Amino acid sequence: MNSTFTLEDLANPINDMPSTLVLSISLKARDGKSFSMPPFLYYAVKAKLLSRLNCKSEEQAMKDRNINIKDEAIRLIRNRASNFFSQVRLKNIDVSKYASSHIQAQILGDILNDIKEDDYSEIMKRPAISLCVTRAKKNVTVQPFLMDRLSDYFQLERNARRFIHELTVQVKSELEQNNALDEKRKILGIAGNSSWSRKVQNKAFLHLIKNSDIKELHKKQSILNVELNRDRKLEIDK
Repeated sequence: MNSTFTLEDLANPINDMPSTLVLSISLKARDGKSFSMPPFLYYAVKAKLLSRLNCKSEEQAMKDRNINIKDEAIRLIRNRASNFFSQVRLKNIDVSKYASSHIQAQILGDILNDIKEDDYSEIMKRPAISLCVTRAKKNVTVQPFLMDRLSDYFQLERNARRFIHELTVQVKSELEQNNALDEKRKILGIAGNSSWSRKVQNKAFLHLIKNSDIKELHKKQSILNVELNRDRKLEIDK
């Protein structure tokens, strides 16, 4: 991965981005929380901010607007997470297992300008969805909020599942073309920094953005093409 990249680059399964980023928040001095998220969602928040400012790069945003895009993106994400943890504390709900997934769902809603109504009663009931993709001979997992989004887009969950199958086959093909798979379908080289599932999810996130109606998609500095700086300190090595 180059020092700067776009969301299109990030959806390429050959890149060396890891599967996960982690952010910490402090609700009170004695009550710190942390949550993980796919790098794609974090960088999509940054890309949307840049597009909204009509800036091609993070350097331009600092130079012309005196705005640090990294700091602003982290602030927005942490505010979303803080609100979530505050709400579940008030409702006395144990969300230790699914907190990150729910926060990710809200962040995706922010990106797509389509926040779903919170239903905290469902938090404990939504494990990741596993799919066996026979054409690629791989099992991949999809977060329930992502499957919900795709099901809404394709109108039926079975259509969304079929789409995930197609994306997995695409990932397999691209990895094979770049000699990044061994005979047991283990990912080789720097592409192995992220999992099969994350590579498929990245393509699904990109699809949702490309087919959304957000204004940042069609601006001169499109959310798809702005140049993003890599924030390695947030990454979790595989």
